[in-house]
Amino acid sequence: MNFFRNPFKGRGSQIRVLGLFGSSQTLVQGLGMLAGLYIVRVLSTEQYALYTIANSILGAMTLFSDGGIASSVMSQGGRCWRDREKLGIVIATGYRLRQKFSLAAMLFCLPFLIYSLQAHGATILQTGFITSGVLLSFSLALKGTLLTIAPSLHQRLGELARLNLLQSIGRVIALAGCLKLFPYAANAVFAAGIPQFWANRQLRTLAREIADYECGKDPVVRREIVSLVKRTMPGTIYYALFGQITIWLISIFGSTHQLAQVGALGRIGQVLVIFSAIFSAVIVPRFSRLPARSSLILRCFLLIMSILAVMGAIIVCLVGIFPEGALWLLGSKYHALKTEVILTVASSAMGMLAGGAYGLGVSRGIVIPPWISITSGMVCQIALICALNVATVSGVILLSLAMNSINLIMHGVYVTNRCMADLRSEENGGSRP
Repeated sequence: MNFFRNPFKGRGSQIRVLGLFGSSQTLVQGLGMLAGLYIVRVLSTEQYALYTIANSILGAMTLFSDGGIASSVMSQGGRCWRDREKLGIVIATGYRLRQKFSLAAMLFCLPFLIYSLQAHGATILQTGFITSGVLLSFSLALKGTLLTIAPSLHQRLGELARLNLLQSIGRVIALAGCLKLFPYAANAVFAAGIPQFWANRQLRTLAREIADYECGKDPVVRREIVSLVKRTMPGTIYYALFGQITIWLISIFGSTHQLAQVGALGRIGQVLVIFSAIFSAVIVPRFSRLPARSSLILRCFLLIMSILAVMGAIIVCLVGIFPEGALWLLGSKYHALKTEVILTVASSAMGMLAGGAYGLGVSRGIVIPPWISITSGMVCQIALICALNVATVSGVILLSLAMNSINLIMHGVYVTNRCMADLRSEENGGSRP
C-alpha cells in the first residue's frame, strides 16, 4: 500500500523526510533526555520532588488552557492549509480562544501548586520562585504550540528541526549554568523558559511567511473550532486531572522520597518522546490532509498504529533485558527500582499508543463522546485505585499502565469503528458524515 497518496509525495521522498526529521528529532530528544537526567542527578531527592510537582502542574495547566484548541486548529487548518489568509484566520482564532482558557487554567491550578509545594517542604521563598518559573514557562508554551501548526502543515520540517535543535542546546547550556552553581528546583524550572522565548520569536517569523495573522476574524471558523473544542474539552480536562494521576497520588499518599522516585523513573520513559515528536510533526499533519476516503483513512490509521506498537515493544524489551543500564542513567539514588523502571517504560509505550490513536482521530474530527471516555475512565480508575496500593511507587505505576491500556482500547476501537461505518456508508452510496 502506498501510505501517503495525494497530497503526499512518493514513497522515496516520504522515507527521506522521515529519516532526516527523525534523525534530527533523535538528537533533539536525546538532548532533552540528557537535560532531564542531569536534573535528576544534580538535584537532591527533596529538590527533585519539588521539581516533579512543578512539572506536573505545568503540564496540567497547558492541557487546561488548550482544551482541544490545538487539535481543532490542526483539523481546520488541514482543510485550508494552502490558503495563507484562511490559515491565518484559523490560527489567530485558536490563539484568542486559548488566551481565555489560560486564565481559567491558572486560577484552577496555581492554588494546588502552592499547596503541594508547601506540603513537601518548600519554603515560602522557594514556592514563590518555582511558581514564577511555572508561569513563565506556561505563557511561553501557550504561544509556541500554535505557532508550530502552520509550518507543520506545510511540512517545513527543516526549519522546525533547526529551531528544535538550537532550543534543546540552549536548554542544556542554561541548565548546566544554573544548576552547577545553584542546584535548586526553581532554577531548573526557569532554565527551560529562556530558550523557549527565543524559539517563539523564530517561530513567529517562520509562521508569518505561511499564514496571515492580521486578516481579522471569521465567525464561521470560530464556530467550527468551538464546536470541536466542546467535544474535546471534557476529555482534555479529564486527562489534565488524571493524566498524571501517579504524581497526584504519590504526592498525597506517599513520601517526598517516593515522589522523587516516580518523577525520576518518568525520565526513562521519555525515550518514547522521540517517536511522539516525529509522530506529531510529520504523521499527524499528513494524516489530517488525507483525502476524505474512508478506506484510505482506515488503512493509514491501522498502519501508523502498528508501527508505533512495534517501536514501543522494542523499547520495552530492551529495558526489560537491561534494567540496570536504564537505572544507571538516573544515578545511585534510584538503583534499586528494577521492576519499577520496566513498568514505567511499558506504561509510557501504552501512553504513546493511546495518544497516537487520540491524536489521529482528532485530526480528522473523530472524537469519542466524552460521556463514554470520561465515565468509563473514571469507573476503571476508581476500581484500580481501590485494588492497588497507591501509596507505593510500583502501585501508582501499575495504575498508570492499566489506564493507558484502557485509553488505547477506547480510542483505537472508536476511530476504527467510525472509519468502518463511514466506509460502509460510502459503499452503499451514502454521504460521509
